[in-house]
Amino acid sequence: MPWLATGMRRPVEALLERYRAPLTAFVRAMLYDPRDIEETVLDAFAELCASRGRFRGKSSLKTYLFAIARQLALRHRKRQAELPLQDSLPYDARPGLNLDQSLEDLPLRADLQSALSKISEAPRLALTLLYYQGMIHQEAGEVLGKTPAQVARLAQQGRQTLKRLLAE
Repeated sequence: MPWLATGMRRPVEALLERYRAPLTAFVRAMLYDPRDIEETVLDAFAELCASRGRFRGKSSLKTYLFAIARQLALRHRKRQAELPLQDSLPYDARPGLNLDQSLEDLPLRADLQSALSKISEAPRLALTLLYYQGMIHQEAGEVLGKTPAQVARLAQQGRQTLKRLLAE
């Protein structure tokens, strides 16, 4: 990442363009408030730029960025748990649904997103990284702090739970 150390603007913009949407989808699996999601995604990019010397290249840049975002989202959830409950309207119960999707896909996607939101976090994150982000088990394991075998078990558990929920 020598270009990052020099503060070059174009490569950072290219990273934002390439990874912002997939990173947002990943963070959406952990946080539900759109403002918190957006803030966490932007903070992940900011931390990536600030951590110029810490990236060793042992994993892909994508894996490193997703690991940063995961840590920030977990930290955010911990802070939120410590705050008193606020009076607010609930957000859309279908995270990940956007207006760009074709109309015929909406019912299926809504059912899938609803089912995904009902499974426990670890399998949901494993499925999100493997299927939505296209990571291999090794990369997903680096993001989640798990071995590839543990990621495979989490994904299997998640698939079984999804299958059961979608059959209901």
